[in-house]
Amino acid sequence: MLHALLGLLVGPSPATAPAATESARTVTLVNYALVGLPADSGSSTTRDEQWTVRNAGPALHQLLVLRLRDSTDLPEVAAWIARGASVLLPPAPIVLNTDALLRNESFTQRVRLTPGLYLALCFVPQGRDAAGEIVDHSHLGMRYTFVVRP
Repeated sequence: MLHALLGLLVGPSPATAPAATESARTVTLVNYALVGLPADSGSSTTRDEQWTVRNAGPALHQLLVLRLRDSTDLPEVAAWIARGASVLLPPAPIVLNTDALLRNESFTQRVRLTPGLYLALCFVPQGRDAAGEIVDHSHLGMRYTFVVRP
């Protein structure tokens, strides 16, 4: 149900060489999908990963990853997205937030994933819908949830 609610997309990505004590992940942003984010994980430990986020689409993109408390956050998150998601007032702690990336630009940051529910999305504005409401890339499929299990 959670995945159906948020309309999520994911796919595999090649990993770059990891540092000695952490793994590496490449997340690719394309129109309108997030590729390479973690699948639901059965990991028994906190995961430290070096993430490289790359924009491979022709449009401007960015990536925001939030650590939700649990699924009870979903109505609040859905309302936040509907209002036009803003990094200024996120409903949960930020794990990663890139600047807006032009085509072929990338951003690298160490990310610590503790057990819990995560939401990743791009909220770059795309335009307005028929009702005049702002539509961002998360409304077009650039949002994904994943779980890191204890």
